[in-house]
Amino acid sequence: MNQSLNNLGILVTRPQAQAQSLAELIQQYGGKAIIYPTIIITAQANHWLQCQQQLNQSQWIIFISVNAVKYGLAHLHLPQNANIVAIGQATANAITDRGYTVDIQPQQGASSDDLLAHPRLQGITHQMVTIIRGVGGRETLAQQLIQRGAKVEYIEVYQRQCPKDASPLILAWQQHLIQIITATSHQSLKNLVYLIQAMINPEFFATPLIVVSNRMQYLAQQMGFKQISVSPEVSNQAIVETILQLDNYNFQEQ
Repeated sequence: MNQSLNNLGILVTRPQAQAQSLAELIQQYGGKAIIYPTIIITAQANHWLQCQQQLNQSQWIIFISVNAVKYGLAHLHLPQNANIVAIGQATANAITDRGYTVDIQPQQGASSDDLLAHPRLQGITHQMVTIIRGVGGRETLAQQLIQRGAKVEYIEVYQRQCPKDASPLILAWQQHLIQIITATSHQSLKNLVYLIQAMINPEFFATPLIVVSNRMQYLAQQMGFKQISVSPEVSNQAIVETILQLDNYNFQEQ
């Protein structure tokens, strides 16, 4: 590595299971990772036998996140004749770590729009698609696949909840430990603003914010953030490299 994060305090808002790897990379680059997940992930109860029967009838099975893999494959097994689809590289890695082969993933990026651009998802008329996701995710993927003639069903395997105790986050902010904020989902950003709304001030919205899509950038602008940078990918490396490109700080060569 050629650059150092100069001991900057960087807020990591990812769910706990995904936060540690980003925090470790930040620390490897000389930054200080402040972990405060603004989303708590919990398992969703299901009639798993019925879910398995649904999977067995599906030509396509799409995992929408690493957590979809974690909580879904804790109870389900993937049929050999189905096409297994991952929303991005991290999700694909989680699937292969469990012994399955990923048939397709976006050729670049890690969003519904990136996945929908894949050539193999253009002609799926009359085919059964199961999307494994959390409760209440975006509908864009399903809507577009239905427009292409597919039959789409969900299996929702986890829930997202907002933390109740914001005191560690507020204390870190009051002690000026946070110089940069990272957020990797709409909900994580919404929850962050909700959790500290009692002490939000212009200084907070002036803090450099790293997001992972143009849609998130638009949301952040609507919320009032002034310095927003978009990481080209959701990967930890891409997020850290985006931080290193900020004009606000003079990152040193090592």
